[in-house]
Amino acid sequence: MAHETDGHVAAGHVAEIEKEDVGAKRKHRFTFLVATYGETASDPASGLECLPHNSPLAAALLGLTVNTPTRVTLPAGPAVLTVRSIRNPTQPELDRLLAPIKPPEFGED
Repeated sequence: MAHETDGHVAAGHVAEIEKEDVGAKRKHRFTFLVATYGETASDPASGLECLPHNSPLAAALLGLTVNTPTRVTLPAGPAVLTVRSIRNPTQPELDRLLAPIKPPEFGED
């Protein structure tokens, strides 16, 4: 059974993020699953992408709260991140995201 989020982005959560590039004044929206491993994967069915917890963007997002614009400095430059929603991933989303990065299984000969 899924646990409730406490309103802060944490590893394992799905977060919808609005990112505004400070210099260019461009806004982008992303939906990420903050992953606890170093791989990236995406689920074309839902548009969900894995974001490794040790990436600069994930590091900036962890601990942020919903609808609180936060200015951060990313490798691409300064940006304002606003978390629009936080939820737990569904099992089908997890299955689709994690399928490509599971270690290969070796059958018995």
